[in-house]
Amino acid sequence: MDALNEFDQKRTLFETMTKTKSFDINSKHKSLYHALMMSILEDEYAMDKGIVDKQKKRKPDEKGKDEGPRVGSNQGLKKKKTSKDVEPSKNTMSTDTSKGT
Repeated sequence: MDALNEFDQKRTLFETMTKTKSFDINSKHKSLYHALMMSILEDEYAMDKGIVDKQKKRKPDEKGKDEGPRVGSNQGLKKKKTSKDVEPSKNTMSTDTSKGT
């Protein structure tokens, strides 16, 4: 998170300097402005490269894991049994079938 925060600060400083053209006053400021610009470009490249590297490292069977389940797809899901789904066991005797009546 610190790297992202630092990048945001650099980006804000760069935008402010570009709007005000404050770096044009002094040659040292120009060189600092260009160094800041190069630093931002390097950070962007590193972030892009990091994302690409993560995508390359993923296993082929993981490609769709970050996507949610497809609509209507319930393959592999077990249905939970409710009290309505439970059938009475065969061992219980009903009152209708008693001996002698």
